[in-house]
Amino acid sequence: MNKNINRLTIKKVVLGIVFLLSIVSSNVVAQTCVTSSRNSWEWPGHNNWFLATGGTGGISYMLDQKNQSVTSVIQTDPCYNCAWDAATTKIRAYQGVATASNDKGELVFFTNGRKAWDAAGKLITDKILSGNECGSTEDMQSAVHGVMTMRHPLTPDKYYIISIDDIVSQGSPNVNNQEGTCGNGITFAVIDSSGGLGHASIPIENNVSSGNLGAFRTTEDFAATLHANGVDIWITFHPLWQTHVVSYLLTCDGFVTPPVVSGNGDVPYVSIFEGNGGLDFSPDGSKLALGAEINLSGSNVDSKGGTGSVNLYDFDNKTGEITNRKAIYHKSNGTQNFYNLFFSASGNELHYGGSGGGGSGGTDGVPQNTGKNVASFGTKQFRTMCAFRGGDQRYLFRRPWTHGVVGGGGGSGGGG
Repeated sequence: MNKNINRLTIKKVVLGIVFLLSIVSSNVVAQTCVTSSRNSWEWPGHNNWFLATGGTGGISYMLDQKNQSVTSVIQTDPCYNCAWDAATTKIRAYQGVATASNDKGELVFFTNGRKAWDAAGKLITDKILSGNECGSTEDMQSAVHGVMTMRHPLTPDKYYIISIDDIVSQGSPNVNNQEGTCGNGITFAVIDSSGGLGHASIPIENNVSSGNLGAFRTTEDFAATLHANGVDIWITFHPLWQTHVVSYLLTCDGFVTPPVVSGNGDVPYVSIFEGNGGLDFSPDGSKLALGAEINLSGSNVDSKGGTGSVNLYDFDNKTGEITNRKAIYHKSNGTQNFYNLFFSASGNELHYGGSGGGGSGGTDGVPQNTGKNVASFGTKQFRTMCAFRGGDQRYLFRRPWTHGVVGGGGGSGGGG
């Protein structure tokens, strides 16, 4: 009798386990990933792109890659910029922009570096503090690549908007008075996954000194990559009037301060007059590229001369430090400013462009210049920046890089 009861009990347990496993198995099979690609720029967090129009005319658009659609974006509030035009609902931008999408590829919010809107076009905040030439560009930010969105994998409902100052009409700041007339330094805002405001832009680090503790004024670009632990995020900046870079670590608890300072003496010195700059990490995070216009007649030019206008460094994503500088610009007695500098999808090529031309080179440290004039408008020349490769979204706009957690923007388009 007891044996039969025990057998019946065991049979029920086994059947129960089989039933439970069948439920779990069916759920696992039923799950559908948006993509199985290891290319982070193809992940759903990069699905939407803000295609902005500047000035007082034109319409801005949102590109939805998943649905293959382009729609106009307007502010649903009655007044977009009352000082500009109280009747308009148009949304405009000048230089760096960024968007944030969720893991389904749905738009969460987008920003022009001064304001942020939710997916419906409702204004979230007008307190994003990317530089706007001390008000000359009004509600549009002016740093070339002055805004980036990112989120930490362990706090996926919290989106960060990182922003920096521009270098135009700043009231003659210097190493001892970096704020100038209107500087805000490196700041960040937080928006949640429903488009609600956590807080407007605040400094990453308060009471930043002009020495090795952090950075206030930087070139008009910055870059991000994952820590060796696979979840934390390094954000690297090129400070003005210094010969090092600083790298802040974003953890699930927020930013670690002060930042890691590295490369002292091996990073080009630039003042605010040469402060456009360019930074990018290779897709695997092992290399940092840095572009800088150099005052070749100044007292702070280093031994690399003009070749130091484009630099490659090894990046240790465990410590946040750069080493092993390779100066690879193609002119020892020439330089240029930089509006774009980024790695190819393979990480084997580095491409750059600016008012001095464009070019590319292999990351073996052998400089090559393939830039050439393709059109001219009066005194303004437009040059090729890189060869366009079919299907490679890294060339569509500037640096849509994430590993799923970081979104960048720049120029007239940005995705995140």
